[in-house]
Amino acid sequence: MENLSIELEKIKPDIIEFSKKLIQIRSFTGKEKEAAELIKNKMLELNYDQVKVDTYGNVLGIIGNGK
Repeated sequence: MENLSIELEKIKPDIIEFSKKLIQIRSFTGKEKEAAELIKNKMLELNYDQVKVDTYGNVLGIIGNGK
């Protein structure tokens, strides 16, 4: 558990910066495209194996193959 805390501390600034960007985007119902793009791009940056946005604007990310 201590190792996890150490690793989280390392990425804490990135998490805070991403959160700030996300909450600054106006994303009213039906107007979430910009927020979805930010999330999609972050997932790609983090090397998710698959990232897509469905027809409803939901961002879907997959890591691994489910096995």
